[in-house]
Order: sequence, then structure tokens, then C-alpha cells
Amino acid sequence: MLYEIIFVYCQKTGIIALPLFLSGLVGWYYIIDVLFFLRRETSKTKNSIKKIHDCIKKNDFSSLHIEAIGHSAAGELLKTMIKNRGSSKTVIHNTAREIILNSIVPYLARLSTVRVFTSIAPLLGLLGTVDGMIATFKIISYYGNTNPVLMADGISEALLTTQAGLTVAFPLLFMFVVVKARLNALTNELESIYMAFITQSNDLALRKLRASPAGYSQKPDFARFVENKADKIIADRDISNNSGQKHEIK
Repeated sequence: MLYEIIFVYCQKTGIIALPLFLSGLVGWYYIIDVLFFLRRETSKTKNSIKKIHDCIKKNDFSSLHIEAIGHSAAGELLKTMIKNRGSSKTVIHNTAREIILNSIVPYLARLSTVRVFTSIAPLLGLLGTVDGMIATFKIISYYGNTNPVLMADGISEALLTTQAGLTVAFPLLFMFVVVKARLNALTNELESIYMAFITQSNDLALRKLRASPAGYSQKPDFARFVENKADKIIADRDISNNSGQKHEIK
């Protein structure tokens, strides 16, 4: 039944129906693929985000079962960052960005393809409209106004292709906006894990520096610079006063 409806519709809309149908089919395939990815990632990370942040703040990962979320983007990100804890901030940043990009970029590419289809579909419908109107004017040139049935076929083809193009484009465009927003939300969640880990690492390094024998209680570089300059000025003034006293004695 569905096949017959599609076949009859394609007969009425002409050859433009084939690329319209294929663009809609591929677009919905990509949309469903990204939705399955988001559902899988959200279900694995939504309940783990708070626990991950708590473990990062406490610097205690013993209670966190990373294997339970290891096949998710958040789990891979956390495992890699724990593995590179002793590395520099630049290394951790580059590693985290690489994992996030590797997880998200393929699905962003799929959404970009969907966005292209939402732009192509109305243009294909417009092309079908032009084709139908050309067919109508050919009929008028051959038969004049004596055969309205043939004229109606051309006008029908023109209107149906426009309808088909808009029917393909509007739902795809709506789903593109919705799915893109959810994908951005997942990216923000992954970046929040990375930023929390970096902040915790910086705080931990600061505490270690303060507790070191050298002591972070020493003044910062600028304060030490000002203090040294003040000591030098005082020393120069004392030398100048001593020189003046010697001249008075003479």
C-alpha cells in the first residue's frame, strides 16, 4: 500500500521526486543515528556527572567505577585525564580537546549533511515547479487552451514538487535544530568535566607548593621585586648619609 502511494506520487511529480526522496531518506537516517548516539551517551553520563565532579573535587577516584562509563565519551575523557595527571596543563588540555572532538565531530558532520539537505530540498522542489510549468507551456503551445486536462497535469506536477520539497525540508530543519542543541549540551557537559579536573589539579598543585619546605609563604615574584627595590633604596640612602657625615667630620 505504501509502495503504491509512493509510486503514484512519483509519477505525478516527475523525476524530481527521486532526489527529493533520497535526500529525505539520508537526512532522516543521519538524524536517527545522532539521536541514538545522544541517547546512549546521555544515559551513561547523566547519572555519573555529579559523582565525577565530587570525585574530582575530593581528588579521590577510588570510589568511582570508571569501567561502568568507560564506553562513553565522559568515561574515556576521565580515564585519559587521570592517566595524564602528572603532565603539564597544555598536554591535559590538548588531550581532553582531542577526545571531545573525536567523540562529537563525526556527529556534527552528520548534522552538517542534514543541514545541506534542508537547503537542497526546497531548491529541488523549485526545480520541479519550473519543470512542470515548462511542460504546461509546451502543452499550451501545441494545443492552445482546448485541452485543460493536459494543462492540469503540468500545473499539478509543478505544485506537487514544491509541496514535496517543503515537506522534506521543514521536519529535517526542525530536527536539525533540536539535535544540534542536544549535541551542544553534551559537549558542554564534557567540557565541564575537563574544566573541573583542571581546576582541581591547579588547586592540588597550589596546596603542594604551599606545603613544600621552601614554602609558598614566600612572597610572590612581584612582591619580592618591590621588597628588593625598597631594600636597595634604603641601603643607598644609608650610604649617602654616611658619606655626608664623613664630609662634616673633615
